[in-house]
Amino acid sequence: MSLVLCELCLLAIALGQVTISVLGGFFLMVGVSLDPTFAHPVMGWVVGGGLAMVLIVLSVLLALLFAIAMIGIALRTKWGWWLALVLAGLYLPGLPLISLPLLVVLVRLGPPHGD
Repeated sequence: MSLVLCELCLLAIALGQVTISVLGGFFLMVGVSLDPTFAHPVMGWVVGGGLAMVLIVLSVLLALLFAIAMIGIALRTKWGWWLALVLAGLYLPGLPLISLPLLVVLVRLGPPHGD
């Protein structure tokens, strides 16, 4: 049951992060396009769209790290446990309601003895 809780917490963080990044990227694109410092609104859309795509790509790459951690935990490897521990620690200030239970379960389980 503890491993299932770890997997669900990691999945919730990854999905939430990608969703917020996509929404944030959209609002960034719209906000930059409305900025009056650009000579033409199309330039604002191009710059805002570029910034939004960078944000979304970085978010998806970080979500892939979460997927790797989930696979590592499911296979009961030490690297999966450590990666999940580091990712949960990184998200502790922003998402304490999800990261804190994940950290508690990971610490109680301890690193696997294999690998």
